[in-house]
Amino acid sequence: MHQKKDEMKIANRKPSITRVALSLGATLCLAASLELSLNLGANWDEYNYLSQVYLLASGQLNQPLQTFHTQLFRWLPSIGTSELDQIIAARLTIWLLFLGTCVLVYLIARNF
Repeated sequence: MHQKKDEMKIANRKPSITRVALSLGATLCLAASLELSLNLGANWDEYNYLSQVYLLASGQLNQPLQTFHTQLFRWLPSIGTSELDQIIAARLTIWLLFLGTCVLVYLIARNF
């Protein structure tokens, strides 16, 4: 019975200004990182990584330690668009993984 009353109190409680500000700040940071992922110019290291993905797809990288970090992006060459579009697709994949990490960190932190 007391548990139900406590749940009702929590459900009816309005969010504090601090919680709203933190939520807004986190949302703005996520939006900014997504905007940078979509519009920032590609750097040499991204082309180098993409070339390793192509080497893996062609079977030239055959040692596990050489291909460990490229396995997640094995699908990139099959997109069939330009290299820059493939880099942006990889960035979006990494951003989605980052977003999932943020959600999981939030859920863990909420317990504490």
